[in-house]
Amino acid sequence: MRQAYCLYRSARFAEALGALTAVPEERAVARLQLQAQLCYRMGRYADAITAYSELFQKHKVRGYVGLANRLANV
Repeated sequence: MRQAYCLYRSARFAEALGALTAVPEERAVARLQLQAQLCYRMGRYADAITAYSELFQKHKVRGYVGLANRLANV
């Protein structure tokens, strides 16, 4: 997860997206958040929406801050 995030912060979006495949399932929420953010930054808006939809359907959004953070990227 750290590698993918570092690549994201370095604007190496395609590499970061590839690095997410190594993130274990127990980090699914963080993986989906970063995946959605990466897709959005790459202009892959439909993929970003899909990632956010999966995040909302499978995982509970806790509080308004979490919701605002996620919606700010859509």
